[in-house]
Amino acid sequence: MKIMSNKYILLLIIAVLSRLVIFFTAYIYLDGVNFPYSLCQWDCGWYLSIINNGYDNVPHGYPEGNVANWPFFPLFPILISVIKLILPLNSINSALLFNNGIFLVFIIILYQYVNPLIGEDNAFKGVAAFCFFPFTIYLSIPYSESLYLTLLFLALKYLNKHKYWKAVFCGMLLSVTRNGGVFFVIILFSQYIPFLFKEIAEKKSIIKEVLNFAFLVLTFPVLFELYCLYLYIKTGDALAFIHIQRGYGRIVGKSPIETIVSLYQNPEPYTLYCLIALFVGILSSIWIIKNKMIGIGIFSIVPLILTLYTGNVAGMSRYSFLSLSVIILFIFQYSKLSLLYYTFGLFCMINVFIMFVYFWINGYSYMI
Repeated sequence: MKIMSNKYILLLIIAVLSRLVIFFTAYIYLDGVNFPYSLCQWDCGWYLSIINNGYDNVPHGYPEGNVANWPFFPLFPILISVIKLILPLNSINSALLFNNGIFLVFIIILYQYVNPLIGEDNAFKGVAAFCFFPFTIYLSIPYSESLYLTLLFLALKYLNKHKYWKAVFCGMLLSVTRNGGVFFVIILFSQYIPFLFKEIAEKKSIIKEVLNFAFLVLTFPVLFELYCLYLYIKTGDALAFIHIQRGYGRIVGKSPIETIVSLYQNPEPYTLYCLIALFVGILSSIWIIKNKMIGIGIFSIVPLILTLYTGNVAGMSRYSFLSLSVIILFIFQYSKLSLLYYTFGLFCMINVFIMFVYFWINGYSYMI
């Protein structure tokens, strides 16, 4: 127990150091000017609009007037609004405080999740390195990624312990954190069905378990449905968070193959970068499925494929490199590196991490 406690403390220290890299880098590049407000870029503005003014009544924002903040789900803005009520902080500082605080919680939960899978030492090495994974910048800025991944790995931890109602509660919160959260039901099915068959094989109370599973599945989407009801009352469209995507250049109905071919025929550096990220996400999901984590692999790959149906791959690098499959693959494989390669890789990641901070505060489109 003492060894475990020491590992937790070390992980927290490493996690704090990794976040200090972000803030020191941003402060130095900005010469203290407009700090920390330059950490709010791109979608951060949409979250701030919800925190400060609530959800839009009608589309606005671009010259065409065809966008609104409906695609940004409510749990993250609600929690930041609560912090604003408690502490004398503005919206950006409240969001930064929350995300960086919950990042520390996430790192501990991530360690607890992978520990039984790869062993204590490898789990520590992998999670410690992940703290400096460049894409974890999105876990510190005012985006919902930090909350989303914390809830996701907490739900997975509960599933592995067969605490299904706690897992479903986390899943309910996931479904109102980001739209991809609704697909958690895939993981729930993949883990509960084998458990159900095991109960049948052991001739236990089948009816009880079937009813329990039915209640789990019926309970899971309740918060998501409430958000849809809210949108219906406010806008007249329960799926406004999908339909407004046209304003962002996402038109549902295109073939994924057509999207990929079109992007390759009209290559631009950013779209090629996003396509590379897409393939990394898909290959990682295939590796996860091959290693018998079928639900996790499908859960990771479905949002990526659905994005292709819109014909727009903006933000794909964030979706892919912070997908469940990529995170697990990174930790599993990086933890196996020799000390030399581990140290060299960490040195490279920290440099890329610093570069990402520079790109972010300067609003580079690669960081959407």
